Amino acid sequence: MAIGLVFLPAPLMCAAQDQAPAQTVDAEAALLAASCSGCHAKNASDEGFPSIYGRPAAEIRDLLLSFRSGQRESTVMGRLAKGYDDGEIALLSDYIAAQGTAQ
Repeated sequence: MAIGLVFLPAPLMCAAQDQAPAQTVDAEAALLAASCSGCHAKNASDEGFPSIYGRPAAEIRDLLLSFRSGQRESTVMGRLAKGYDDGEIALLSDYIAAQGTAQ
């Protein structure tokens, strides 16, 4: 019985490894973008926060990098952007750009 318990996780690990890499990347990107949607709603709002969804990925990436470096002044965005590495910024930028334009 103990041997069976040792091998029990193996099928579960194999199933996780079978998940398509694109799905894993999309899930990671969606998780990163969830924090953005707290202020930057997909639809235009009157709250004063610009919509970022559907903007070109290069524009989003450049903005995040300028916030992270302090080149662009902010109250909150600089602190948030400092939490992302270059790969996460690229992933996040591509994901947000692919989400379409705000209405």
